[in-house]
Amino acid sequence: MSPPFAQLLHWQRGGEPITGSGGWRFAFTGADRLRRMDRVWQALLSALPYSPTAFVSAAFDDTSALPSVLRLPALLQRDQVELEQSAPSELAAQLLAADPHLRLGEQPSMTAPGSTPTRAQHRLLVERALAAIERDRVRKVVVGRDEFVPADPEVCGRALEALAAAYPDVWTFAVDGLFGATPELLLARTGERFRTRVLAGTAREPGLLVSDERRVSEHRLAADPVLTSLAEVAVLDEVHPEPHLLELPNLWHLATDIAGRVLDPAVSPLALVDRLHPTPAVAGVPQQPAVALIEELEFRDRGRYAGPVGWLDGEGNAEICLALRCGQLEPGGVRLYAAGGIVAGADPEWEYTETEAKLEPMLDALRPGRSDS
Repeated sequence: MSPPFAQLLHWQRGGEPITGSGGWRFAFTGADRLRRMDRVWQALLSALPYSPTAFVSAAFDDTSALPSVLRLPALLQRDQVELEQSAPSELAAQLLAADPHLRLGEQPSMTAPGSTPTRAQHRLLVERALAAIERDRVRKVVVGRDEFVPADPEVCGRALEALAAAYPDVWTFAVDGLFGATPELLLARTGERFRTRVLAGTAREPGLLVSDERRVSEHRLAADPVLTSLAEVAVLDEVHPEPHLLELPNLWHLATDIAGRVLDPAVSPLALVDRLHPTPAVAGVPQQPAVALIEELEFRDRGRYAGPVGWLDGEGNAEICLALRCGQLEPGGVRLYAAGGIVAGADPEWEYTETEAKLEPMLDALRPGRSDS
């Protein structure tokens, strides 16, 4: 029997998916969630007699009411092999010693119901972001909006299948009630090797990206801090990789692919994720003032939108993306999210149009045959 959709674990990019069901759910609230998750993960690796595979879905920010979650499925299907991942009950005491605030075995969380902001409200949000940029509070800030779509679990299951079929070159996922199809890789790790991708700058036509200095500048603001941060812990294949155009079925992005080798193989994937997140592509520049401004301006808690989502295993391998083009289960439906990077000179009306384009994949999957007219 398939698990309820809210408990489904699914990860796919073309080919066969990695799926899981049952098992342990570790929930983290409060400060330093990713670091605490890494401590619990290391405790698990030390205690288990096999190399496990787990799923993660972390909140965008530690102030979120939704927890960050580490899931160790009891039944795992990977590389067309079905594996059982058992854990002794006495292990709970060891994990609680690693993190006394850890919560075990709770049901997947849902976002609280709320109203959808209007076009006028989003325009005002962008204008307030531009005012903060003019006052030199930030150079860039990524602000978003949400939209509620009524849907039952059966509709959500069909939507996940539709996303995987329509977007085979991006990462389709479902973890703890959050699901979608994201184009942005935060960290892929195989042994000492890693790669990441920075997306910033969006347009319907590719020519608009390469000819618009504002979008090119926005992309540089996103890519440069990631390069600087990784250069402190790794040898990069290219110190200054050039951005390229990335085509998706309904949008084009400016993308910079970064790859290299970690200096210390003992550094875990979650430690690298903690170093990178939140990236300028989903927060802004400088990072902390941008995050504070997001909390001040946006209409609701982002939850796990724009947070790390993916899988990792006991061999140090991982594939973790940023949760974009996605939605979080809510009573009666799904709360969808979309955001755009605001820099000086941004047009509030165009920014709303960009969020409409970014919502399209989820809307099309949840409402087959819908009309945009």
